[in-house]
Amino acid sequence: MGWSELRKFIITNDGDLIYGGFVEKTPYLHKDLLPERDHDCWGGGFMTVNIELHQVRFFGNSMDFGSPKFEKWTQSSMLDEPDWEYFYSPAPNAPYEKLDTSKVEFL
Repeated sequence: MGWSELRKFIITNDGDLIYGGFVEKTPYLHKDLLPERDHDCWGGGFMTVNIELHQVRFFGNSMDFGSPKFEKWTQSSMLDEPDWEYFYSPAPNAPYEKLDTSKVEFL
C-alpha cells in the first residue's frame, strides 16, 4: 500500500492538529483549514501517512502561516493513533526527526 497522497495540515490556536483533503483537491490554501473563529494558527505544512508502517511524516511549511510549531501540538481530534510514530522534516533534503508526542492527547 505505501505512503498516502499529500495532505495539508495546520496546528490550530487550541493546539489541535487538523488536516484537509489531498493536495490535488481541496483545501486550496492552508488558511482554508482554519476554524471559522480563528484568523491564524501555529503553522502548518504537508503530511503523508503509511498505514503499514504506522507512521505519519510531516514536512515543509505553510505559505499562509509558516513552519509548524509542534511544541504547541497538544491534542489531535483527527489523528487517533497514539502508538504510531510521527516525524518532521523542514525541507525536502533534510532528514526526518522523530516528534515527541507524549504530551499530545489523542481524542
